[in-house]
Amino acid sequence: SKLSHCEVTEIQRQQHAGYKDAVGLLSSGAARAGLEALDKLGWVHEGQCNYLKDAAAAYFQSTDDGKSLDRCLAVSPTWEENLHLTQEIRSGLKERDLLPKEDTLSTVHDSLRWTVQQRANWRNYQPGQVITVTKSMGGWKAGESAAVTRAETGRVVVVSGDQERALPLKSAGSFDVAISRPLGVCPGDKILIRANARPLGLINGQVLTVEKIGLGGALHTREGVTVPPTFKQWTHGYVVTSHKAQGRTCERVVVAAARLDAKSSYVACSRGREVCSVHTPDKTALLAHLPEGNRKAALDVMVANPRTDLSVQLRSPAYREIMAEVRRTQ
Repeated sequence: SKLSHCEVTEIQRQQHAGYKDAVGLLSSGAARAGLEALDKLGWVHEGQCNYLKDAAAAYFQSTDDGKSLDRCLAVSPTWEENLHLTQEIRSGLKERDLLPKEDTLSTVHDSLRWTVQQRANWRNYQPGQVITVTKSMGGWKAGESAAVTRAETGRVVVVSGDQERALPLKSAGSFDVAISRPLGVCPGDKILIRANARPLGLINGQVLTVEKIGLGGALHTREGVTVPPTFKQWTHGYVVTSHKAQGRTCERVVVAAARLDAKSSYVACSRGREVCSVHTPDKTALLAHLPEGNRKAALDVMVANPRTDLSVQLRSPAYREIMAEVRRTQ
């Protein structure tokens, strides 16, 4: 073929030499060595039960005491850590008079992230869960929501307005299931969009800043996009998960995590240009759960000795050793 190709072989994002070396180790799968390299730079901090408070303090230090939030990205791998760190950051912003003291209460939907098979099984449904139509189906329109009232043998009954309807389980690929929770929001808040609604200009992963809150709870943003009160797939946008952090770049990154795996440690810690500050309750436990390098697949053993009969290889000490390592790292 006359087609040529280009390959990036050198890390371009990181400016600090030691930081670049650490990210190089993380990108190669040597997660433990990469975190140890960050620790040698003094960037991995053990805070025990205060690690989220310490992460929030580091976030404010990296953002000119909250005045330049775009300079720093805060990352937590779990939603539980995300919510607690967000609470610490919002409390700090209110104490610094960078957010109003009073919130307007809204209701948001947290997706249960069920598979199509789980959504099609009536046994999984509980009263109080919420379904949101993502693709028009029968008499349902995209964006419409309804609350689960009861699950009976083979059917799920939901209520929309004052009308009870049977949920079309055969169209499980056309709706999502979530739980609702109250969430306070105020002008100046950053919000994270968690589902696509392209006709409204809303894209999954988008971070917007609330300019004002209209009648009925509509959120008017500085970016010119309005989040209507019927759209509830959003949350605060100060902290992102490792998955949502992919593709982002900031001058600095603050990571708060009790546990990390190889992929999340690479994605979370490599988002910064200048510095990465990792906060964890137990540094030894964090490092102990990270793999030293890329795990070998079981077939790697067979490729190394292709002439040996498969049944013999499966009984070989080398194969058993690798499978034991696989189970340990899982």
